[in-house]
Amino acid sequence: MCMIDEIAKPIDKPPNTVFHAGIGGMAKRFADHDRIEWHHHDCGQIIFGASGVMRIETAGGLWFAPPERALWMPPGVAHAITMLGAVEMRTLYVAREHLSEPAARGLTQPRVLAVTDLLRALLLAAFDAEFSRRAHLLAPLVMDEVERATTLAAFLPMPATPALARLAAAAMADPTWSTDFTTLADAAGLAARTASRLFPQETGLTFKRWRQHARIMTAIEHLNRGERPKAIARALGFSSQAALAQSFRTVTGLPPSAFDR
Repeated sequence: MCMIDEIAKPIDKPPNTVFHAGIGGMAKRFADHDRIEWHHHDCGQIIFGASGVMRIETAGGLWFAPPERALWMPPGVAHAITMLGAVEMRTLYVAREHLSEPAARGLTQPRVLAVTDLLRALLLAAFDAEFSRRAHLLAPLVMDEVERATTLAAFLPMPATPALARLAAAAMADPTWSTDFTTLADAAGLAARTASRLFPQETGLTFKRWRQHARIMTAIEHLNRGERPKAIARALGFSSQAALAQSFRTVTGLPPSAFDR
């Protein structure tokens, strides 16, 4: 599994679209492993993949958006996107005028969203011939659906301090996923007790829970290389395919098939 790349100075990337009533759309097809490098926008962004899985990197961690799910990206948040499989991306840009009181509306942080039938229809409506005439009607409905949407647990938080980042990198590089915490902490130059105290402070998860999340995010990448769940379970140290499926549901709320390309 890839770690978050070192963040170069992100570019301020104006959306490649024409805005109507404060919203604009971009449709683009990407091949497997295509990448959009670090950038940010001065507007909100709804990133929707009709097919394929996207891995979105931010300074805080890794987000995974499976097909028919969407990612809300707030204004000003630096991010990079890697395509895991061929991706049919539909992006809707939302001007700040539609983002009043973002903290109260739950729009200050990235979120992977369950896309309702209505939200899907609204997103796709931004690309039809009537969009410019109806944009003023679509914008408030889109944002209302984004606010109401269920947030999916498809996020892997990453520690920020160098020593804990080394520990996390070593854990994800371990092919057996079984190296004990003390050994990983020692290799990172930390006392196990100190690492155990600091890791949840930086990630919000105990190391045991974080490694479970990391293993599932690695499994998502295996799925998008065309590997089958039984082989993935064996490769990542799960006792069975059923155990892999249960862990997927625990971490993401979805079965492995939801992330299969």
